[in-house]
Formats: sequence, C-alpha cells, structure tokens
Amino acid sequence: MVIDFTKKRGLLYLANFFNYDSKEADMYCYCESEEDLLPLDAVQIRGLGLSKNLTLKRNNWLEQGTLFKNSTQFFKEAKNEITSSRHKLQELDRIENRLQEGEKVVLFSFIDEIKFSHISIIGEYFKEKGYRVKIIDSASHVKAL
Repeated sequence: MVIDFTKKRGLLYLANFFNYDSKEADMYCYCESEEDLLPLDAVQIRGLGLSKNLTLKRNNWLEQGTLFKNSTQFFKEAKNEITSSRHKLQELDRIENRLQEGEKVVLFSFIDEIKFSHISIIGEYFKEKGYRVKIIDSASHVKAL
C-alpha cells in the first residue's frame, strides 16, 4: 500500500462515553447500534455499532467478567461484521472523508476499556490506511494506537 503524504490528514481519536470530549474535535461519533443517552455534541453512527447478537454476547461476557477470555472470538466476529457489511464500509468512508479534510474525529463507545471495544478494530482499519490514530484512555491520557 502506498500512502500519499501530500494529502491533508486528520486525526482519529478512540475514546469511551465518559471521556470522549476531553479532546477538542470537529466531530464526535457515538458508535453503538443501541440508542442510549446521546450527548448533544455528538452524532450517533448506528451503522458502526455491533449487531444486536454480538452486543448481547459482549454484554454477557462483561457481566460475567469473561470478556478478556473471549476477546479473540469477540474481535474475530466484530471485525467480520465491520469489514463485510456494505453499510458499515459506507460509514467508514464518511469518516475517512472528514479525515482527508484534515479534521479531528473522535469515535467513542459505551465500553470503558478501548482495547475491549469494537472501535479499536475501526482504529486499526484507519491506522492501516495511514491515518494517525490515538486512544484517549480512561484517565483521559492520549497514546498512540
């Protein structure tokens, strides 16, 4: 893959529901399929949320404290959902258009630990395309993905 460094590039942050606004951004995107309490300064991109089935699985694993044990299965299923759906790929294109304009975009989900959230897969997707991706951890510290 060749990356064109002459293009203006934005910055993608990954965060959780409680710290997504700790960085100033042009767009805040809540990436869950279920409608929760949506902050006024955010847009919900349901198309980048998980299917109801996988959301239920994830929530059960969280409640049982077994998400870490089942993380390989979870990420395999989540990556398959994200990369095989035409609708999800269109939503990723929408975000990429903003990044190509040099904007800062924050993707956030309900899961506190980004490494156990499906948005980490989205972050890897954009990192592989040459975009800068940073994680805002639960203490609002920023680190590279």
